[in-house]
Amino acid sequence: MNENLSTEANVVVAATAVVAADVKFTGPFTVTIGEGTVIHPKCEFRSLSGPIIVGNDNIFEERSIIENSQEGTEDKPSEDLVIGSNNVFQVDFQFKG
Repeated sequence: MNENLSTEANVVVAATAVVAADVKFTGPFTVTIGEGTVIHPKCEFRSLSGPIIVGNDNIFEERSIIENSQEGTEDKPSEDLVIGSNNVFQVDFQFKG
C-alpha cells in the first residue's frame, strides 16, 4: 500500500494488493482490501454507514466508486458491504448499497 493514500477511514490492505496513490478512503468504518486486488487511480471507497470488505483478485478500474450507505448509525452500523473475489469493476463504475 502506498503510504501517501488519502484516507479518513481505517484501511487494511493485503500484502499482495496494489492500490494507486490517489485512491480515496473516507468514512468512519474499516475498509479491507483482499489479496491480489488491484485498485486503479482516482477510485473512492466510502464507508459511510458500515465496513467495506473486498475479496481477493478484484480489479477496480479508474474512477470506480464503492459506497456503503445502507441505513445505520455509528452506534449501530449497517451490515458490512461485502464484495466477493475475481470481479472486474470497469471505468466509472459506481455502487451504493
